[in-house]
Amino acid sequence: MEPLQLNNELHVLDDFPAVSYEEWQAKATADLKGVPFEKKMITHTYDELEIQPLYTAQSWASAADPSGFPGNAPYTRGLRPLGQFLDGWDVRQEVLTPTPAEANAVILEELKHGAHSVAQTGRSRQQRFGRRRYTRSRSVRS
Repeated sequence: MEPLQLNNELHVLDDFPAVSYEEWQAKATADLKGVPFEKKMITHTYDELEIQPLYTAQSWASAADPSGFPGNAPYTRGLRPLGQFLDGWDVRQEVLTPTPAEANAVILEELKHGAHSVAQTGRSRQQRFGRRRYTRSRSVRS
């Protein structure tokens, strides 16, 4: 029996005709069978933002937007297209050592073991912000 060969190329634009947002919305409204489009298809977040069910290039006129795209002029949204951190996270280790030689050794070790960056302050968090005092409450039985 020969193995089934699948076509690795996907041509979505050839398989489906192009439709406008208005045509899509009319079809979606018809499929909702009387339920209001705004009630069923638009999601509202806790901070009262509306999340539309479909976004197109016309949803945001980027050519007229003075902020541009990240990584492109006028660079108001950053120098890198993927944002500030390429991997999505910045793993930062705080280094608290009294001498530069000790700090260098600790920093090299932290970077070697996965830290992306270090914060060298010279003072611990407790020294900078003070210690929190916790009180214990005891229940008294009568």
